[in-house]
Amino acid sequence: MLHDYATLAHPMDDDLDGPGNFDSSMIEEAFMLADQLGESPSVCNVRSSEAKALKDKRYSLAVLPLQKIRLVRAAARLVFRNYPAIRHQFASAHDRHRRVAAKRIKGADATDA
Repeated sequence: MLHDYATLAHPMDDDLDGPGNFDSSMIEEAFMLADQLGESPSVCNVRSSEAKALKDKRYSLAVLPLQKIRLVRAAARLVFRNYPAIRHQFASAHDRHRRVAAKRIKGADATDA
């Protein structure tokens, strides 16, 4: 893809040189870099046990904020159950979409009857 962008820019390198402090020598550098990247393997298929352990830890840490958000939303639903306007502010986008879909289905069932 880098090679494609450089190919598009190459015919206009004289026009591009100057505005916005663009250096047209970067286009030639893009060609060289694209060639170098094309020679090297793009994906390493070998995974060490240390890399796998770090990846698993990253995923487990990524889940923690979601669990806390769900806990806070559940508490807010309980505390503000008698105040629907406030309760809706704590709802996730998924909950809002689910509510709208349920209303549509309910409205469709009412018109069919």
